[in-house]
Amino acid sequence: MNNNTPTDIKKLIDTMSVEELRQRLYDYMLADNKPSRPVAIVVRLKDISNRGGRYDVLFIMENGEEVEVKFKDRHSRLIYIYTLIHAQGYQRRSLTKNNYQPLRELFSKIYFADSSPLMKAIGDHFDRYMNQSVAQARVAVRKAIADSEDFEIARPQRHGGKLLVNFAAANYNNDGQIVISGEVTAVEAACAELKARGVKRALPLQVGGAFHSPLMEPARQELAAAIEATRFHTPKCPVYQNVDALPHTDPAEIRHNLLMQLTSPVRWTQTVKNMLADGAEAFTEVGPGTVLQGLVRKIAPAGTEISGIA
Repeated sequence: MNNNTPTDIKKLIDTMSVEELRQRLYDYMLADNKPSRPVAIVVRLKDISNRGGRYDVLFIMENGEEVEVKFKDRHSRLIYIYTLIHAQGYQRRSLTKNNYQPLRELFSKIYFADSSPLMKAIGDHFDRYMNQSVAQARVAVRKAIADSEDFEIARPQRHGGKLLVNFAAANYNNDGQIVISGEVTAVEAACAELKARGVKRALPLQVGGAFHSPLMEPARQELAAAIEATRFHTPKCPVYQNVDALPHTDPAEIRHNLLMQLTSPVRWTQTVKNMLADGAEAFTEVGPGTVLQGLVRKIAPAGTEISGIA
């Protein structure tokens, strides 16, 4: 308890310089409005309407906000994502003039293109390419978040002494239920961290894979072949797809979005809300079970007609 009287406080203020007063005021304001700190990094597929595709880097803040890192070019993005993937972080010695294969493979994965632009950018100046890309990646991270020390490119996988988990949001079921997807150890670590932060319920689900996350990328080619072999007709009514929560009628768009859903989160909450905003008054679940009916009830307003057909 502070037992200082108003007179004591006035005397203290009289002895302080203008700079000290400014600093004390700044400290008080900062204490009242502490900025949210980053707790994890997610690499997520973005711009699904562009068939070229792209993976973006986002910081997950303590308050749940997502902050995107705005890289200057694709090469600084490439180098930073490379450091996230490799457990030792930025290991320059693992990339030599005679071995660009790890970078070439990653370039093709995150930009859905061959690696010829990468080789052209490197040319005969590998060291210069690396120096520029590393420097630009560091600048991008510092601009994205003020507290970026633990996310520098030399050690991007650590924060507060804890390994950052490799997971991403996979299903937005309702405003109180989100499913994450990723490596088993990462999901387990995330559950433990969430419980420590006061989340009432966080538990692993028994599933066959890291569905709706970038870890499903190896299955893309086989799924793409199956989708391409399937005949699509123009629907008689708009089809709301969970990959972007928007209505679609173009068979080519529907086909493309089905493929994108493999590595992208299911935006169920946003989809239902958009359907309601567009005038939907009744929802019918087709198939066994009532899971979707229960999720809709938690999103739609009271009085909405919700039923099922087994």
